[in-house]
Amino acid sequence: MVELKELSYKNILKNISYKFESSKITSIVGPSGSGKTLLFNIITNLVKDYDGSILINNKDVRKLSKEDYRKIGYLFQYPSDQLFQNTVYEEISFGLKHYHYKEIKQEKIIKDSLKIVSLDEEYLTKNPYNLSYGEKTKVALATLLSLNPDIILLDEPTIGLDSKSINNLIKLLNKLKNNYHKTIIIATNDINFLSKISDNVVVINKSEIITSGKKEEILKDIKLLKNNDIAIPKIISFIDLVNNKKNIKLDYTLDMNELIKDIYRNV
Repeated sequence: MVELKELSYKNILKNISYKFESSKITSIVGPSGSGKTLLFNIITNLVKDYDGSILINNKDVRKLSKEDYRKIGYLFQYPSDQLFQNTVYEEISFGLKHYHYKEIKQEKIIKDSLKIVSLDEEYLTKNPYNLSYGEKTKVALATLLSLNPDIILLDEPTIGLDSKSINNLIKLLNKLKNNYHKTIIIATNDINFLSKISDNVVVINKSEIITSGKKEEILKDIKLLKNNDIAIPKIISFIDLVNNKKNIKLDYTLDMNELIKDIYRNV
């Protein structure tokens, strides 16, 4: 469980309070510069001079032990910032060695972690710096998953990924949530990805949480999205266009199958 209590940082964040639902996927959306990445850096204790408090499983992050921090996985917006070893193998094994995993167990975890992110074992000998942006993202994700964190923070995870990789990421995150009960928090402006993956959405703008709620409630509110410079999901834009131009009253939905049924009923 992650809870923010009256969190403030200079003029960037002001009195942010929110409790992230456990075993759910929550997306934070807002204009560039609204504080999404800063919020992640504070949660992971990379930024410490803030007011208020952050609780991880009811424990203040300032008092977390090294073992407690192993339970938090953080994928940076720019994966190159967290890659520092000469091979993918060394990259993934670094954290396992740090936490004293047995060598035999390390080998299996490393291979399993690569498989989870759809990378072949041949990548183990490659230099991470020579990989494409999307491949670096997958290596960074494999590295954090190798430690089996309870809480996963993803900062703009779809940047540099093609549509196939994004679909694979959606399947992976759903598996982590449904099968392993991970609490996943995503900072993203990829509204179409967000609409497919999130349970809850937090809208942040002008240093504050503007609103929060279930995905369906937030993403159907076109006025709210426009007022906060947030893109409108393609499916919602289509429904709105049809309703306004063709005088047809389709229900606003994020489910493509429901939309098709509604079109059939009306047309």
